[in-house]
Amino acid sequence: MHSLALLTKDPGTKCRTTYNAPHTKTTITENIMEQTLLYCGTDVLCIVLLGIMAYRAVRYGLDVKSKKISFVATIGCSLLMNVFDILWHIGISDSTNFPRLLTAIFNAGYYTALSAASICWYIFSEKTHGNKLPNNAIKSLILAVLAVMFFFMTSTAYNGWFFTYDENGKYMRGPLFFLQFVPALTFSILSMAKNLLYAYSVKNHERRATYASICSFGIPLIACSAVQACFQFLPALSVAPTIALLLSYTSSLKLQISLDPLTAIYNRRMLVDELSHRIKSVKPEKTLYFIFIDIDDFKNLNDKFGHHEGDNALCIVANALNEVCAETGAFCARYGGDEFSVIHELNKDESITEFCSEIEERIAANAKKEKCKFNIKASVGYAEFPADGDSVQALIRSADEKMYSVKGSKNAQ
Repeated sequence: MHSLALLTKDPGTKCRTTYNAPHTKTTITENIMEQTLLYCGTDVLCIVLLGIMAYRAVRYGLDVKSKKISFVATIGCSLLMNVFDILWHIGISDSTNFPRLLTAIFNAGYYTALSAASICWYIFSEKTHGNKLPNNAIKSLILAVLAVMFFFMTSTAYNGWFFTYDENGKYMRGPLFFLQFVPALTFSILSMAKNLLYAYSVKNHERRATYASICSFGIPLIACSAVQACFQFLPALSVAPTIALLLSYTSSLKLQISLDPLTAIYNRRMLVDELSHRIKSVKPEKTLYFIFIDIDDFKNLNDKFGHHEGDNALCIVANALNEVCAETGAFCARYGGDEFSVIHELNKDESITEFCSEIEERIAANAKKEKCKFNIKASVGYAEFPADGDSVQALIRSADEKMYSVKGSKNAQ
């Protein structure tokens, strides 16, 4: 941002050329045009990439509407920032000579859009963790602050607080120049800090990776802000949100591939990956368990009440498991069909049978709360590492056998 002002507004630039005098003006003009096209071309590339991400997010989007809105809003603000960057460079070129007020508006729009993008990303981060979104009063306050920020920075056309030009037309930073970075960096650093704490506190390494990816928005922004402050000829800050959003977008695609489309919990592939990771990292003071859950008489329920009610039953079980796992730090997934699995680590003095009973009770309670047309009961079997198996497949096989043993005992009654 603001790099070409040093080239186009500084007459001293022309004195440094080594070409013959008759060709000096043409050569300088060509060099300026090349750098302008290169700089603006970077912004155009960012706009194209952001546009593609916005389209795919809207079309194939995230699993929660509010998350999709905040993610797309972040993209939109970042895209707007690149547009203002292009207008700024066009505005300060010798061929246009836009009024100083107009260039101040472009500058204010650039930093306001960057701040808005950081705020939207913070909201997206909060929604990812299941936290409540800001109420209408808070949203109105944020919009008011952004509006005041925009007009405050626009006033630099008259007071030179953020930037100005000397008598030779050379661009100069104002005394409050670095204040333009503060709102965006504040929300980015706050989002990073909270997600690092979340990542440190969870056991699920896949969820930890998701929280770490949310931090990716702040890292390029902070690094590129430092580069931009030192080297104005580089469009570092302009590409920072695009880099950050690309990192997060690829991470969200990986997460979608890892989820079961019906129940929105992890699928078998992620279950095997998580179990393999837990086997390698289990602590000596903990006991690792693999638990199999199967819905009793599910085929008859499907035949009697229809597949819609069958799918609803699967979702009720998945939600119950998700609740229990969120409270205890366990990991749950849909193994396939009407079978689900849980991976959990307990202290030596904790009871696995009590945990399994909690699962069964939560399933029954959720079915009652959802006013299900039938009772949902489940058979639960578990395997202990390494007593019942020292590998992924051995644990799955042992838990499966014990689960069917429990199911057989019920049928015999």
